[in-house]
Order: sequence, then C-alpha cells, then structure tokens
Amino acid sequence: MKRVVLAAMLLGLWAASAQAQAQAQEKPTWSVEMGTGIRPIFTSPSRDRYAQLADWGQGIELDGACYPVLDITAVLRSHRKTEHCLTVGASWCHHRLIQYPLFGTDPAGKPRYDLEKGTPAGWTDSACSFSVTYQWRHIWNPDRPVNLYSGLGVGLVSADRVFAFPSFTPVGLRFGGRRHFYGFAECTVGSLATVLHGGLGWRF
Repeated sequence: MKRVVLAAMLLGLWAASAQAQAQAQEKPTWSVEMGTGIRPIFTSPSRDRYAQLADWGQGIELDGACYPVLDITAVLRSHRKTEHCLTVGASWCHHRLIQYPLFGTDPAGKPRYDLEKGTPAGWTDSACSFSVTYQWRHIWNPDRPVNLYSGLGVGLVSADRVFAFPSFTPVGLRFGGRRHFYGFAECTVGSLATVLHGGLGWRF
C-alpha cells in the first residue's frame, strides 16, 4: 500500500511539473529585432526627385548605386508556435549625381542644359521609402536550437504614394536565443526586403 501511495505521489508531482512547464511555454514573450536585406522592389528615386534635380541641371546615375535597408520589429510570441510581428522599415537609394552644363535659356527664360555632356558631381541620397508591416509567423519546430518558421502579412508603404504591399516569408531560420540574443535569416518578398532579409534579435 505504501508503494502505491508513494507512486501516486510521484506521479502527481510529475504531472504538476509537466503542467507548470507547459504553462511556462505558453506564457507570451516579447522580442525586438533589427534587420536589413536586399532592397524592396519599390525602392528607387521618386519622380519628384528627378524633377527637382532637373531644375538644377542635374540627373541621377543608378549604375553603382546602393540601397540601404533598415528595420525594427516588435515580436509577440503568443503561443509556442505563433508570433505576431509589427515592423517599421526604411529604405533609400544612395546614387551618383550627373551635372549637365548650361548652354542658354528657353523663351520663358528658364535655363537649358546640354544633356549630352554630363559629368559626375558627387553622391547623394534619395528620399526614404517608409513601411509599416504586420506579419504572422508560424514556428515549425519551437523546441529545437535552430527554429524554422514561415510568415504571411501585409505592409503599408509610403513611396511616391501610399499603398498596401503583401509580405510573404516561405522559410526563415532563427538560431541562438536560448537566453536573450539570437540571429535570424529569411527568404522573403514584401515591404521589408526582396529575396533575403536578416539581422539580430533580443528576447526579454
């Protein structure tokens, strides 16, 4: 009888421990991620930027241009396999300027520039394209050291105009993060990046 009681007590302790562990795993957690990647497909100098430079006899040379991408994400893990992400992103074009020489004025007195004789005139940045993106993530193997996840969402983008843009992440990898810091890399298409996106996160 004593053995039965002892076994029952041990079984009860194991069940209580398992339940406490399960509840701890279900407790919502927050993370912050900083990321970068290959520019979104809509990032380019705006028509207004072209028109502004044309008034000064300047043009934009996109050969050799670079497109910085920066974003910050708040991540809520509401379930061991579910995350909700809200991201603010910015991307812009860093490009060379071409200066065209002045050769006269038109009948209205506006300057005319010789578009056949442009010379490099330094580097400058176009205006930023901003985005706010919501994405839902499903984590396929939350108990492994390297997490595999997928995501789906939509972003609101401000470029030449304001428009909605879908966001799709077929596969992403998160590594580290058993305590606080982790890295991530993902294949994605959307308002944050095109093809590749990655960075660092901090779970608290």
